[in-house]
Amino acid sequence: MPAHSLGKFLDADSGLARFSAHASRLMRLQRAYEQAVPPALVRSGRVANVKQGVVVILASSGAAAAKIRQVAPRLTDVFRQVGVEISEVQVKVQPAEPRPAAQPVVGSSLKAMAKQGLEKLSSQLPEDSPLKGALERFTRRVKVKEQ
Repeated sequence: MPAHSLGKFLDADSGLARFSAHASRLMRLQRAYEQAVPPALVRSGRVANVKQGVVVILASSGAAAAKIRQVAPRLTDVFRQVGVEISEVQVKVQPAEPRPAAQPVVGSSLKAMAKQGLEKLSSQLPEDSPLKGALERFTRRVKVKEQ
């Protein structure tokens, strides 16, 4: 079976060809955006879409959106220079997804008999066993529960 490039595959179907062309345009606009704005704004915004002459840029905060709006006229010129005819730059705020709060680490505790059983199991495992190493670390850190 002959090898075909991904580009030829995408261009073979008209729906995929439009999708591929749109993705290429967005990548061109993103590169132009990265070249046109200060480094702090590169990390705070990204080109999200272009449709009917309107480029949508998503900013990570209200402050970043305000700064991007200030350079929007320059961005319009830069986007036109890379061959995308646009009439407007819209900036929308879309904060990054918050990271889940770290769960507090609760000290582990075992009954003395259980800890001894784990230590015995660890001693029976081969020296290069990852389980042996994990059990040894665990039994060193674990506290013994009072009965």
